[in-house]
Amino acid sequence: MSEPTKPMVAPITLEKHFLVGGKRVTCHVTFPAQIALDIGLENMYACAQRVLVRLESKEGKIKELKLGE
Repeated sequence: MSEPTKPMVAPITLEKHFLVGGKRVTCHVTFPAQIALDIGLENMYACAQRVLVRLESKEGKIKELKLGE
């Protein structure tokens, strides 16, 4: 028998990396644990995987970096 899943108590932090004007910029998006309690853990993970992050810069070009770049 497996034990029941414990409620989410820690936030989920997502990182997205960008190259802005030749410099690496890391954006952190944090989802509070309360959201998992409100909508369910599976739905929270689905939202975290599909989050959109938009950067704007008047100074330089922006390129989203993929994992490992």
